[in-house]
Amino acid sequence: MFEKSKLHLRGCFRIELISGEFLPIAAAKQQAILAMLATATGGVRSRAWLLANLWGDSPSTDPSQNLRQALSQLRKVLIESGIQISADRRQVRLHLDTVDIIDSGDQAFLEGIDRCGETFEDWLRIERVARHQSDQCVPAAPAPAPSQRRVLITPMSAADQAGRWFEDLLADVVARSLRELFSPEVLVGRAPDDRPSDMRVTVRSFGSTEALGIRATFETGRQRQQVWAGHRQIQARGAPPVDHPDVLRLVNELVQAIGDHYLGRAQWLGSAEDPDHLCRRAIRAMFEIRKDSVDVADALLARAFDLEPRGLYLAWRAQIRAIRRVEKHATDPADLVGEGQAFAAQALELEPNNSMVLATVANTMGHLIGNREKSLILARRSVLLNPANPMAWWSLSSANVYGGSADASYRSAVHARSLALLSPHRFWWDNQLFGSAVVLGRLDEATCLAELAHSQNDAFRPPLRYLVALYANAGREEEAVAAAAKLREIEPDFSYERLVRDEEYPASLLQRAPGLDLDRISSLA
Repeated sequence: MFEKSKLHLRGCFRIELISGEFLPIAAAKQQAILAMLATATGGVRSRAWLLANLWGDSPSTDPSQNLRQALSQLRKVLIESGIQISADRRQVRLHLDTVDIIDSGDQAFLEGIDRCGETFEDWLRIERVARHQSDQCVPAAPAPAPSQRRVLITPMSAADQAGRWFEDLLADVVARSLRELFSPEVLVGRAPDDRPSDMRVTVRSFGSTEALGIRATFETGRQRQQVWAGHRQIQARGAPPVDHPDVLRLVNELVQAIGDHYLGRAQWLGSAEDPDHLCRRAIRAMFEIRKDSVDVADALLARAFDLEPRGLYLAWRAQIRAIRRVEKHATDPADLVGEGQAFAAQALELEPNNSMVLATVANTMGHLIGNREKSLILARRSVLLNPANPMAWWSLSSANVYGGSADASYRSAVHARSLALLSPHRFWWDNQLFGSAVVLGRLDEATCLAELAHSQNDAFRPPLRYLVALYANAGREEEAVAAAAKLREIEPDFSYERLVRDEEYPASLLQRAPGLDLDRISSLA
């Protein structure tokens, strides 16, 4: 067995040659690339992942060129060591058979290599905690593993039998939504023991067979500190009204509160090295829609999957490919389609009965892959599995609007928007409803919804694309020109001609809008 150079990841980053001498690599980004490849499964990272973690928060106009240059310089430096790195359009590989990686000892992981931006420092912090190390000290107590943390859902046992049945059914709806979105164990009923890390949800009902009051709370810790509480009062007749829109909205507010808890309580988790925390950060970043934030979201989801191989994280990564396609973040649509198909297939294999997985894969099928029939099948199944999931209704609305059922699309979009009324990503739901309104010819309503969606996220392109047309159609030419100018700032190749004539341009619903005069758009040029 031949000798190889050694790559030391503990203490100061260094490469030890066979001669015993050390090979100097002064550039921090080059050191970071080597370290990230050395810690990856098989020594492989995607280009997108490296870009997101090393240049995601950089003002550089061409991070891809920066990565190419860093790799070229790194290969030249490594010639003397025998360590080999290869790259193609998608991936960068450290050939592990050409190097001995030393990742053990009492010293801190990658000591002093912290000059590569906030996103890299997030990754570095995660890696240090995973090795029970830190720049300053060993963490006082590791976080409980996801399987050790629990959410306890307790129906409070209403006095009458009908009330108890309703509470049990409501607890089941909450439990399903939590299991779909988060990793800790979810228990319905009273637990046999009490743990400080437990999160507690209680559901209580009051009233008669005609008027029903519902209250839900979310508490944490031994002291049962209340994090969130909500209530509804509804008219009830017949079967327990667990599918009532107000009840489902209450469930979503509760789930959102738990998601916010994960996002904001890294200290409670023990570290940021937790798949639920990473996933919530990714979702927040993804819905910012900007290219850099979407790239960061993809990297966070990849890390979450490394920690816990859930289909949910792959389904969100498939959704990201659809967002990149619609937002024109990538220059090679074929790469996006291939990646999206692979992530979607594996996600369905891992979690075929998770309504969030089905909904996001349905979106991928419709908006990225173009399989409208499969998109509709998956969306319908998602709604049947969990009617409390607003993304399920969003995906059904989207599948229907492109499948020719405009009325059904509008109804689903209204329902989705109602469930997600307090979502921090409200523009997403407004956007889907305005698309359905466009196809129905409800152009004034569509204009208001598009304006609302744009006001919430001015980096989101679809509302601007449609506002150009809607303003022009209404004779509001100055506003149409202003919307087009805004769009060109984030989409330099936009033109009125593309909006009207290009079948590949992502504004195809304009061609199906009753009462919309596309010639008015062309006259703006």
